[in-house]
Amino acid sequence: MGPGRGRKTMVTALVLILLTSALVAWHARAQQTDLAAGPEGILSMALYPLQVALTSVLRAVGRGWDFLVRLRTLYAENLHLQAQVEQLRAQNEELLEYVYEVQRLRKLVQLKEHVRGRHLTARVIGRGPSNWFHTLMLNVGRREGVEEGDIVEAEGGLVGQVYEVTKFTCKVLLITDRRSSVGALVQPERSRAVGVCKGTGRDFCTLQYLPKEADVRVGDTVISSGFGGVFPKGIVIGRVTDVQRNDYNSSLEAKVQPHVDFDRLEEVFVLLQGEALRGEEE
Repeated sequence: MGPGRGRKTMVTALVLILLTSALVAWHARAQQTDLAAGPEGILSMALYPLQVALTSVLRAVGRGWDFLVRLRTLYAENLHLQAQVEQLRAQNEELLEYVYEVQRLRKLVQLKEHVRGRHLTARVIGRGPSNWFHTLMLNVGRREGVEEGDIVEAEGGLVGQVYEVTKFTCKVLLITDRRSSVGALVQPERSRAVGVCKGTGRDFCTLQYLPKEADVRVGDTVISSGFGGVFPKGIVIGRVTDVQRNDYNSSLEAKVQPHVDFDRLEEVFVLLQGEALRGEEE
């Protein structure tokens, strides 16, 4: 007997065994459930395993579909929650900005009590585009009574002087600008040295023309002297951070860090021309 004939015999025997098993199972089930014998019963019993397998597959497919539907729903809910989080974050930032503004305005009210003469509260709406020239633009102008030469103050310190005015805005020359100079006085009683505080075009000023014997030290406060009739006396300019003699050893020079942080400045006071000086004279 060849190999091919042997395989055919084994296949035939296997088919007979499966068929016999199916018939036995059908007979047992027919006795239990009173299934009718005959072709329909035999076909039903033959297809029973396939029905069971198909039912399992359909259940698995149903569960998979339910999972996909749920996954899609969860994805949509996640997108909705992300949108809500972004909205809440934006609202939180807005509320924080309101808090900061209230704090600034409260501080302005406190400072306003110390500003002499008639003045305006103004908001910074622009800064000079050049690092060489230090200027600000404010949201008040000729309509509010602002004139060239008006003094600008903030946070208890000197900011600068108005040098250009339009109907609705004005420009301020900061004390750090190279074109700026302010009569200055070293405040401590041991010193009371007088000089001129000049802008450097950087973030500090230089206090020049101090007497060579002046007792000026790091940490001393520098205020406007009132000499020259431009800036009223007593406005804080800044603090001494370094002291050195000039090249000719005939006088002292001091580096002064401004009291006002111009990069973070948002609101200021404009002292209308001559009002502070008249108030001081009275």
